[in-house]
Amino acid sequence: MSRRGSRQSAVESTADRQILDPRRAVSRHDGERNVKSILDFISGKKTYIVAILVGLGGAAQVLGYHVPDAVWPILGGLGLGAVRDAIGKSA
Repeated sequence: MSRRGSRQSAVESTADRQILDPRRAVSRHDGERNVKSILDFISGKKTYIVAILVGLGGAAQVLGYHVPDAVWPILGGLGLGAVRDAIGKSA
């Protein structure tokens, strides 16, 4: 048992050192990189995403679920913004 306990404590101390290591600290720029990678991923797909959301909302209404009336103008605005962005990139 002592052998197993010593191995476990060695693993725990290694994990503690990795957590407390200042070189492994998360910088502010990591979050910015994550947002940029997400925006790069959805680039060119925004109109389709809004169209899918409108379709899902319509299907939910047909199936009897309550969809608030405020959802439709919001999705319309997002759709127009996505189309405007696409036209701006192509021109």
